[in-house]
Amino acid sequence: MPDFEKKILDYVNRTGYTPVREKALLKKVGGSKSSSPEFEQAMANLRSRKEILISDSGLIRPVKKEGWIAGTIKKTNSGAGYLIPHHKPDDIAHDQRHAGDLYISERDLGDAQTGDEVYATAINRQRSGGQICGRVVEIIERASTTFVGTYFETQGEGYVHVDGKIFNSPIHVGDPGAKGVRSEDKVVIDILHFPSKNYLGQGVIAKVLGPHGKAGVDLLSIIYEFGIPLDFPEEVLAEAREQASLFDETKLGNRRDLTRETIVTIDPADARDFDDAISLTRD
Repeated sequence: MPDFEKKILDYVNRTGYTPVREKALLKKVGGSKSSSPEFEQAMANLRSRKEILISDSGLIRPVKKEGWIAGTIKKTNSGAGYLIPHHKPDDIAHDQRHAGDLYISERDLGDAQTGDEVYATAINRQRSGGQICGRVVEIIERASTTFVGTYFETQGEGYVHVDGKIFNSPIHVGDPGAKGVRSEDKVVIDILHFPSKNYLGQGVIAKVLGPHGKAGVDLLSIIYEFGIPLDFPEEVLAEAREQASLFDETKLGNRRDLTRETIVTIDPADARDFDDAISLTRD
């Protein structure tokens, strides 16, 4: 039986290792479909001993230097944040003062953002309540590099206010003439450099969605913000068309027939859907 534990550790700890997922790692360490159960058991053993880390997206990484804590960042409105460890509090360190989340000041966060998976270390500083402070030492994986926001210009430069409370400051996107964008347009941007305490973030406009407030643009903004696919495989579309063709409006089934009632929508003319209404009857 191959010594998968050793092979896995040797591979992920080698210089220049690029994180891969389990299927790719199985091939990299000489495994095959028939040896998959042994490989999966080795992976489970290494994870239980905290010798490897698997990110939310499935990428496999080695556990870093002693004292490095893997976790997810959650920022506050002040710009500071917390590291939520991946492992149980008593697995973090022998010092029980490390139990729970690590507080990380805005300066010590660097350019880490909410949702990012990072490595952090505890530092020789405590908050007034005795909570241990930490510092981000490495970004494991970004939660996202694509964001939606509203474009504006100032002093001949283009910027984007990203939707929500993700960033405390706008993202610089450079050339105001890029992609024909205009002030108040909703846009999709790719972040090149994330903002930190002392530096603005930098990005590029990937797509112009249209003027803020225009019908349909707000829906597109939500679609791009959450990465919802716009295109579907032909077999999915074919099945949708088939189901539509099978619909018989004369068969009520469990539906209530209101077609003889006088019903007036109360949604505005520019609403995305018309699902609020009142009915009128004569006494």
